Amino acid sequence: MAFPDFPVGLGEQADPGTKLDPSSISSDYAALQEYWHLVDTILGGKEAMQKQGEKYLPRFQEEQRNSKDSQQRTYDPYLRRLQMAPFTNVFDDILKNLSSKPFSRELKLKDGTPKPYTDLAEDIDAQGQSFHVFGHDVFRDTLAHAISWIMVDYTRAMPRADGRALSRAEESAQGLRPYWVWISAPRMLAAYSDVVDGQETITHARYREDVVKLDAFLEVLVERVRVMWREPIEFDLAGKPTAYGGAFYALWERIQPPGGQTSGVWQIIEVGQYTIGYLPLVPVFLGERKFATYQTEPPLRNLAWMQLEEYNLESNIQGIGESTCFPMYAAIGMNRPKDETLVVGPRSVVYVPPPGEGRMGDFKAVEPSGSSVKVMVDRLKEVRTEMRDLGMQPLTQSNLTVITTGQVAVKANSQVEAWAIRFRDALEQCWMITADWLGQPNFQPEVIIHLDYSAAMDQGVGFNSVQQMRLNKDVSRETVVSAAQRYGYLPDDYDAQHDAELLAEEQQGLQPETQIDPRTGKPIVASGAPPQPPPQPPPGAPPIGNGRQRTPARA
Repeated sequence: MAFPDFPVGLGEQADPGTKLDPSSISSDYAALQEYWHLVDTILGGKEAMQKQGEKYLPRFQEEQRNSKDSQQRTYDPYLRRLQMAPFTNVFDDILKNLSSKPFSRELKLKDGTPKPYTDLAEDIDAQGQSFHVFGHDVFRDTLAHAISWIMVDYTRAMPRADGRALSRAEESAQGLRPYWVWISAPRMLAAYSDVVDGQETITHARYREDVVKLDAFLEVLVERVRVMWREPIEFDLAGKPTAYGGAFYALWERIQPPGGQTSGVWQIIEVGQYTIGYLPLVPVFLGERKFATYQTEPPLRNLAWMQLEEYNLESNIQGIGESTCFPMYAAIGMNRPKDETLVVGPRSVVYVPPPGEGRMGDFKAVEPSGSSVKVMVDRLKEVRTEMRDLGMQPLTQSNLTVITTGQVAVKANSQVEAWAIRFRDALEQCWMITADWLGQPNFQPEVIIHLDYSAAMDQGVGFNSVQQMRLNKDVSRETVVSAAQRYGYLPDDYDAQHDAELLAEEQQGLQPETQIDPRTGKPIVASGAPPQPPPQPPPGAPPIGNGRQRTPARA
């Protein structure tokens, strides 16, 4: 297969660090790289934060690496403070709460969508994840990183021996189908686009596709980068491309020579073409996008930096607490023994020489004031409250009024709704690419995503108002039932018509009809139920039947 103007062919190699290094990053990636690293470290929890050491928990000026204790043992006071530093992950809690709101109800295609698409939605990534679960994962990751990517690929077919095209039956036998691939922002090394005929078109993208292989029982990480591109075929007078040709891909792998003396070389191990004619890649934005780039303002950037401040405050409070909450001892009127260094902190003694003859000495505990700890604890509480306010979460702290809490909740709901609408648009683009893979370009997808979050924050006030309106006969019973579903008092699969029938039977005192055995004419008794007595006529009524008795047959 020929690739126009591509500088390296199948099997050829490129050195790392050169212009042909597929792992090189774009300026868009570099602009957000530091933020992504911070977010991923925060989401990694306490262990990940500790591994970063002084990057996120700076060393104090007097925390010398070769400090010595009273027994002349060498230690590093910073490492001890780092190991003991607590970490309360408020950022992760806010991220989970915000990202779960659009998925409190099932993410799905609208009713009446053709069966091929609903079947794909049951296993959208060909790895067992449903459309709902896949969407939730991508939305949470996008909210954390500001941007994510979804590639709609198609499983590779085994060609026929005679070279002819596969039939539908042969494609089905091979399990050929479209599937979605979620690409997190730190994996997308570079992406570029152009506007052709008034529509933005992705012309080049590179993302990491590392795999783990087994060498006997040893896991080996194999570095891979998938490069996707389209070649321009027409230009205007200024040299700007006005049309692009087919869409291709090349899979690069870093080949490590035996001995590990060098960093290895990059080599193309697979090439191919996207037969739909374009790169099946969809960017997912939640933050504000910088014009003509893939740089996006992270929605939770300020929260991430406040989480870093919270981490340092907790560490400082821990350290001050150890220094002030344990008493020191003062030996007043006594000289310090020889070869004993001055130690400050718990389990230490400070010696004060006698001021003069004839004065009595003293030995007592000295406990420093804890006012500084209180100041820092108050600041820590403020930071956490500010984080939750900034995270647009309904707060219950006593220093917030009901009105303030309600305003925070409304702000959050409106913002999450805007994120969800953007996300829905990206998903519908993915479904249109899926339709192109299936040869149905006229398919118009419609994704149903939950957008009504105010009901969950209502705490029953809105539904009580609807009930009062019903008592005043201002609204119908159907309106009350609809409100009960909206506010979560009735399940989503509630059948209003069936419930109305049951309600009518209760009001009219109707009983279900008794099933009659057509052979005997007697009521059918359910298994295990006691036999029912034959029906008796009411008092004064003629006997049931014709009043005659059957004569028993003679022997």
